[in-house]
Amino acid sequence: MKEQSKVFVSYCHEQNIPELVLELADKLNKNGVNCTIDQYEENPQEGWQKWMDRQIRESKYVLVVCSEKYLQRSQNNDSSGKGVQFETVLAYQDIFQNYSMNDKYIPVLFKKADSTYIPNPLKAYTYYNLDDELGYEKLYRRLTDQQKIVKPDVGEINKLSTGQNLIGREEADDEKPATSSTGDGDVLVDTKMMGIELKIDQDFDKYSVEEQEKLLGAIKQLLEINRKLTIKQKRKGSVIIKLELTPAECERLHWAIKRGELDDFNVIDSKLIEEKDSEPKYEESSTTTEAVEEKTEAVEANPAPGPHDTPHDDFAWLVGKKGLSYTDEERQSYRDQYEKTLRAVIENEIVKGKVAAINDGDILLDIGFKSDGLLSLSEFRDLPDLAIGDEVEVYV
Repeated sequence: MKEQSKVFVSYCHEQNIPELVLELADKLNKNGVNCTIDQYEENPQEGWQKWMDRQIRESKYVLVVCSEKYLQRSQNNDSSGKGVQFETVLAYQDIFQNYSMNDKYIPVLFKKADSTYIPNPLKAYTYYNLDDELGYEKLYRRLTDQQKIVKPDVGEINKLSTGQNLIGREEADDEKPATSSTGDGDVLVDTKMMGIELKIDQDFDKYSVEEQEKLLGAIKQLLEINRKLTIKQKRKGSVIIKLELTPAECERLHWAIKRGELDDFNVIDSKLIEEKDSEPKYEESSTTTEAVEEKTEAVEANPAPGPHDTPHDDFAWLVGKKGLSYTDEERQSYRDQYEKTLRAVIENEIVKGKVAAINDGDILLDIGFKSDGLLSLSEFRDLPDLAIGDEVEVYV
């Protein structure tokens, strides 16, 4: 049987903290972790000061329950609790003597808002929010040395022939064009858009056009876009405005607001609206309206795919130059060219991917395959500043 790690809990006797600490200690002990708290002792014969010193010295881990009172007492701003002051002096001295290398003292919270009360000497280290079972599981894995994600053994280097591309295509397409040409000068515009509502903490009747324009300018700069943005809807409560952007832009803006990047414009919240699917539209450039109508008729003349057709058979092959259709050989050639732009994913391979979207619990990763990869946000806990567009390595 694996040796049990000894754990000591340092906390402040305030409000319901003692009850929560007792519940945590009981749970850890039942799950095989030797956890000690002062509530298990009535009167240590050596005296409380020596008892606290011994518990901290002999424990592999010390859980520091961060709360407002704990922080005040650790900073000597509250003289009513000498136990916390004594324990934090011992902890800080230990960290100092180890040149700030710390694996022993672990900040824990019983509610997320208490993260502001983590003492400065412990802010550089991982903390655990015990407000839900996921937080407890992460802490339990740490205390029992059961890491969820383990680095695989390093394999042999792949031997490549001269000129061979590791990812199986001539070059990686980091950016995809927003438009494509049909061959006759018409531009095919992707109109798949998504709505996002922004809540602005301001009096509706006093929210001026000038303030709106400043906000839209800041959003354009934030998203690095040049096209004109217009407000689709504006309503009370304080001020709620609706914009239409691409799904990727909506995600980027949503998380930028969460990070407080539009706080100067009083934007306090955002809400993603279910995206609208619309058919691509043709915009005229140098050709006539009749040419556009001719293409539309050609698309409608193309028969619908049958039950045994391939996924490519519903493509509008007749949309091209006037009077020109595609042969079977041309169709196959285009299919082959498309397949070459996709990489082959091999199991047990480490690949690079680009973060395409981030939501409350997951990350969407573009690894150059037909489908994007979906990963849990918790797997990137060591990258707190991870943002859309960043490149990361993942194990397939």
